[in-house]
Amino acid sequence: MKVKVTIKHVFYILEALCLTITCCYAQSSKEWPQITVQREMSVHPGINSLDLSISASKVEGFKGSVRLALPQGADVLGRELIPLEIGESQVRYFSIKFRMAGLHLAQDKEAILELMDSTGRIRESVGIRLTVPSRRLVRMANETLFQYIRQVGDSIETRVRVSNLGTRREVVKIVYSSDDRIGKAEFLESTIELDPGEDTLIRRSIIVERYILQRSQYTVNVSGMYQNSDLVDNISLVFTSLSSHRDFARMFPSDASRAWQTPNFMELQADNLASPLPTYHLRAQGDYTLMGSRTHFGAMMYHVNGMSRPVISNTYMEMALGGHVLTLGNIQESLEMPVYGSGVRYSHRDTSKTISYTLALLERSSDLLAGLYGQGLGHAAYAKFEKWVRPAGRMAYQAEVVMERNDLDSTRSLLVYNQFDLLAARAPRGASLKGRLGFGLHGLQGEGEGRRHFIPSAAGGLNFTWQPGKWQLNSEGFYSSPYYPGNRRGTLQVMNRLSRNWRKANLSLDQTFMDQNPSYLSLNSFLYHQRSSRISASVFAPLTPRMNIGLVPRLLSEQTRLQTALGESILQTRSMGLLFSGNLRSSDLRHQFNFSLENALVDRKGQDQTGWAMRADLGYSYGEFAMNGSYQKGAMQSLDLIGSSSMVGQPDRFSVSARVGGKLLDGRFGWNAGSMAFLSSSNGDSYGVNLDLRYRAMPRTEIQGNLQLSRNSNGRGDAFMYNNLRLGVRQILPYRDPMSPRIKRGNIQVQCFFDSNGNGIFDPDEKPAGSYNFSMGDFLLTTDQQGLSTFSSLPYGTYKLYFPPREQYLAETRILDLDHRKVELRVPLRLGGEVRGRLAIDYVPGISRRVDYELRDIRVLALYDGGRYEMMCDSNGEFRASLPEGTYSIQVDLQSLPADIVHNGMGTEVHLRPGKIAEVSVIHLSVRAKRVEVKRFGTP
Repeated sequence: MKVKVTIKHVFYILEALCLTITCCYAQSSKEWPQITVQREMSVHPGINSLDLSISASKVEGFKGSVRLALPQGADVLGRELIPLEIGESQVRYFSIKFRMAGLHLAQDKEAILELMDSTGRIRESVGIRLTVPSRRLVRMANETLFQYIRQVGDSIETRVRVSNLGTRREVVKIVYSSDDRIGKAEFLESTIELDPGEDTLIRRSIIVERYILQRSQYTVNVSGMYQNSDLVDNISLVFTSLSSHRDFARMFPSDASRAWQTPNFMELQADNLASPLPTYHLRAQGDYTLMGSRTHFGAMMYHVNGMSRPVISNTYMEMALGGHVLTLGNIQESLEMPVYGSGVRYSHRDTSKTISYTLALLERSSDLLAGLYGQGLGHAAYAKFEKWVRPAGRMAYQAEVVMERNDLDSTRSLLVYNQFDLLAARAPRGASLKGRLGFGLHGLQGEGEGRRHFIPSAAGGLNFTWQPGKWQLNSEGFYSSPYYPGNRRGTLQVMNRLSRNWRKANLSLDQTFMDQNPSYLSLNSFLYHQRSSRISASVFAPLTPRMNIGLVPRLLSEQTRLQTALGESILQTRSMGLLFSGNLRSSDLRHQFNFSLENALVDRKGQDQTGWAMRADLGYSYGEFAMNGSYQKGAMQSLDLIGSSSMVGQPDRFSVSARVGGKLLDGRFGWNAGSMAFLSSSNGDSYGVNLDLRYRAMPRTEIQGNLQLSRNSNGRGDAFMYNNLRLGVRQILPYRDPMSPRIKRGNIQVQCFFDSNGNGIFDPDEKPAGSYNFSMGDFLLTTDQQGLSTFSSLPYGTYKLYFPPREQYLAETRILDLDHRKVELRVPLRLGGEVRGRLAIDYVPGISRRVDYELRDIRVLALYDGGRYEMMCDSNGEFRASLPEGTYSIQVDLQSLPADIVHNGMGTEVHLRPGKIAEVSVIHLSVRAKRVEVKRFGTP
């Protein structure tokens, strides 16, 4: 069947098509408002603002609402559903503000802007792509609980939270160090990897050794560093000792806020100047490059009046070349067995095979010269082997062998200790299972029955960590036999902790059981037996951005048996307590208030009734002022009774302290004053005041003085005074990071003078330009009264010097190449005038192309023999500049012209006279003509 198509049929089809289109258009004739908004937005920390406009059609208005749907972790500030009512042909402008809980949550996400009518139906939606600029931000926070240093063998736990608030994965190295240690200060390193928005709590325990008890307080510095060695943060953890023995406190603690300090320094300190036995300390530290190796050393020598010789301690030299490290002098190693002394240590780390080993031979004495005078306390030798798996920081296997002869106790010990990762590289993220296994031999030295026999011992334990989702489980079990020579001797320990973060709160449940019953062959060590069991739960949560609270209920049962001069004492205590703590900060974060309150019901064996005990701590700080107070009624645990005049009564304690400080002379002079009072019903009373003064005498020299006055009395009323005066001086030595590449540096000296006769020479009758400001790159320099200004230690390179006009005197801009140690430059300032001009665009309607008529940043050149000056135009095309006297050719820099704007390149010559203004005639710019396409119509 043939279909005959005619022109008439074609017209019928076109007419039907037009009717269909018209009907469809009539059905959708209602035009929805038009949304104008950016389709891509960069998200920044803090508050972000999204600007948009909604315009109604010319036919009718619109009534409805608009909403911004954000990805998870973002909050809109204000109402999420914004009502909208627009009249005909009207435009409404909005600014929706929101903030992100973490920038990483917005990476590659999309925000949806939705327009809804009065019925809630979405009529139009626009996607806005969110982009996050690369940002590096890692923060460290101290979450260490308050702890005392009590006795040898105890452990003090540090808790540091590391959070990655940036937008990329970071590898952070955490270094633990302490200047109070014997030997090298750094004693622990670990490497962690954090994804954006991820945080981790690092818990490290430090075994209390004998020398630690000789400090009034033990300070641990925790430093974080990125992979490129940039500093993340520094945190100082301070633990107070309960021991009555006190050693000197360093006058010059490390302070990272004082940028003028370096790791290289030398200090001299005189202590106890108000007593017949003054003590003098000399301490030095340095980090240098020597014969291609990195050399680090520390030295300390002190002498007490009346001693036959000075004592040298904390003195060592460490040389590192590649993966080989050799250490000579005082050495201390954090092993399963406390090892310190004077000797030699060699270690090697092979990163390709991921192994390292250490060998050392020591004489057991903190005095470097003790062996020469026959005052050594024995010898020790040890070896350590480590094998780790990538990522770095996860230890797969560690072995230690320690042999020791202790002449003080007349004992000999051998320890073999192993630590291994049972899951190794196959462990899922957040899970680990580590085993510990140790063997030891312990015996007496010398001749006699039984002295040649050794007592065998053993120890073992497991440590399990698991992180299922938001939960975290830590479990540890450890046992060691009574004569085990390790740190935890005669110990049965079981610890379990289950915690999780719920919203902004941290919840945890803890269980701890400890039974310590060590045995000693030496009579120098006293016997004790301590058993404790504790169950506690904790809740820490922020109520507001500036207020945090904590709630810790606990059950405690303990038994302590002590052997004292009065005989054997047994203390048994059971208690149930509740601790409430909080922290409050002001809106400007300058005021801070800390408080804690603990109440407990205590049942002690030997008493007929249950006692009540409480302890309250308050603290307030504002700038350099701080005040703390503490009150305790009754004994909450057995330790509160040890050392008191009566181990039966319930002691009451009250203490208060305050300190205030300030700075003068632009921070060069600083002072701190403090006072304290301690009142106890059974331990006696103490009162004291102290004053610290420090003065930065020269750029790298600091002088410090300390005055301390105290009065102490025991429980029987016997009082004694203690006064101390200390003086010290520290000299900071030059420092350059030995690991950084050597950069050649030089000095630039510039002398400016007023060139009255214009010959460019500093004549005797001409004056120097004193107090004249000029710039060199990004630096602003000022000359002295002789017109001189010097910039020292500049890296070799090219620098641009700009000299602004002053009292109609000025100089041309100079480009200086620093390529040797010292460059001297004399700059004549000559009289000049001002040149002014304007640019204009010639535009022909209908013919010229559409261009941007903003003339900002177009350069105009002032050319003269041997050089040129550059002038920038404002948005109106106007330019002006002060130039030295002379003849100039004013031309447009053709390379700075926008697209489709041209100039013929011709210049205008002007002669500039001192103090005069030279007007340049208008410089006309042209616009390229449009490209016109001519179409011809005709018949074939």
